[in-house]
Amino acid sequence: PVMAGHEYTRLIRELFEATRDRVLVLVRQGLPNAAIIAAVNLDDFRSRFVLAGDISAGEGWDESIKAGLVRTMIPCVSGSTC
Repeated sequence: PVMAGHEYTRLIRELFEATRDRVLVLVRQGLPNAAIIAAVNLDDFRSRFVLAGDISAGEGWDESIKAGLVRTMIPCVSGSTC
């Protein structure tokens, strides 16, 4: 969505911080990567990025954010490369 000022920047930061925190909890529990990707729930952010009824944006969210961001965050919180 289009947002004025730094609203979008703040939202992105909030998404990244929440993803980091949620992934970290699961990494500390020793879950394998596939289980972490499946378990992390970002639905509270999805509605803030994807307009209702926008199927292509929803598919993009599921692939790039739900799967991609979580997959990328795992090595970051594990102390590996980011």
